[in-house]
Amino acid sequence: MSTIDTISRNYRWTEHQHAVADLVIIAFFYLLRVGEYTSPARTGNRRTIPLRQCDIRLWRNGTLLQHSAGLPTLLCADSATISIANTKNGTKGAVVHHEAFGGPICPVAALARRVSNICHAGEACPLSRVSHASGRITTATDRDIGIAVRWGATSDGLLARGYTLSRISSHSLRAGGAMALKLSGASDSTIMRVGRWTSLTYLTYIHTQIGALTAGVAWNMSTAFTFQNVG
Repeated sequence: MSTIDTISRNYRWTEHQHAVADLVIIAFFYLLRVGEYTSPARTGNRRTIPLRQCDIRLWRNGTLLQHSAGLPTLLCADSATISIANTKNGTKGAVVHHEAFGGPICPVAALARRVSNICHAGEACPLSRVSHASGRITTATDRDIGIAVRWGATSDGLLARGYTLSRISSHSLRAGGAMALKLSGASDSTIMRVGRWTSLTYLTYIHTQIGALTAGVAWNMSTAFTFQNVG
């Protein structure tokens, strides 16, 4: 989580990087695959349809906000819903909803900023499009996300905590989001629903080497029990 915070606060030197930082936040909280919110650096046929403006709904007190309402209004949204048109595994119309909680890493605010930036480009405009004040248009790619995540990991000191850059990539956001849900006590069904997994295969995303998962386990295992064979 601290790495996401580091990227959100500091990875904003240009308008393009500002958008990349927001996409990192969105990907982490909505457990997105990189192809679900960026354009690939290399072209090719893909089943996944990246998130578009029309796939985002921002809410305030149960009322749907118009994307053209302006950034100040959109930032007042108290929740946001994404609908993924089509995914790598063939799931269509998957919906994930989150409430706003404020602060620099709020996913609802990140979505509001992205929607405001592309609201005049049409409902089919991908979330990865970046409109610059100069009129220039750029596109956030999977490579951009990977660079940002590795920068964040380095700046946050993760390399001193047993991580290596070769194991950190855009995929770390989806895995990290699943890990954060697990450590926060979320049920298997909640993790599967948010991550759009149809089975417990999400467990492959959980980093078993993380110490927090086994905190206190050795102590509990040391408890002596009296057994009676009833078989």
